[in-house]
Amino acid sequence: MLGHATRAGRIASKPMFVRLILWCSLALAAAGAEKRAVLSGPATPIGPAYSIDIIQAMLRSPALPTGLRLYDKQQAFANIANEMNTNRYARQSSHTGYSVELYMPSAWLGMKRARAAKEFKVFSIDDVEDGDRLPIMRVRISPDTPIYLTAFGAANSHSVEHVVLRSIDKSVVIQPASIEPIETPVQNTFGARLLYTGATAAFSLADLEKVRSTSRDEEFLVTIIGQDTRRVRDFRVKRKNFRALGD
Repeated sequence: MLGHATRAGRIASKPMFVRLILWCSLALAAAGAEKRAVLSGPATPIGPAYSIDIIQAMLRSPALPTGLRLYDKQQAFANIANEMNTNRYARQSSHTGYSVELYMPSAWLGMKRARAAKEFKVFSIDDVEDGDRLPIMRVRISPDTPIYLTAFGAANSHSVEHVVLRSIDKSVVIQPASIEPIETPVQNTFGARLLYTGATAAFSLADLEKVRSTSRDEEFLVTIIGQDTRRVRDFRVKRKNFRALGD
């Protein structure tokens, strides 16, 4: 408490505009401590890797998919409304919403091949790592971060704590075989900085089939649990998305 009082006294002695910047920085730093999410998940056996012959057959395809990307469209529309609002606090409260990338094995290889081609490189069977041959669906989740790094923006944004797959009727839930955190720093022009956490997860294709089999059209949900346990966001993978997914 004494340290906080001393710090407050030092800030009070500064000019007004300096005080505003310092108080905002302190508030954001305090919020940052709450934004860090600790992720954990079991690393269970996935199953036998695909053979080299199967991988070569995938790479022979001239048009491999490169993955499915889903964004929070509802939040995007809300941000447009905030930008049109004359209340600056409404604008400052805008945040990105979560975003998700999903890759079945063929889409994972397609993404790596497309990335190599962008750098004028050739992606061949020799570039395929052991992990690339696993029968899993990879999921990468970006955290919900503030568009404007202010106290209002930080209050509405969230790190990722966990992710699961669910059936459309939500009767079947599949946990990831593995999950790892990804740190995403956000900084403004005044030097204030917050650290948010996304995640990468892997789901067994056998487990994925359990979720898909409950729906006639094989659609399913990717459910993101935010650091605030009340913040749960469902992304629906629809039939029209299967090609990009690599199905």
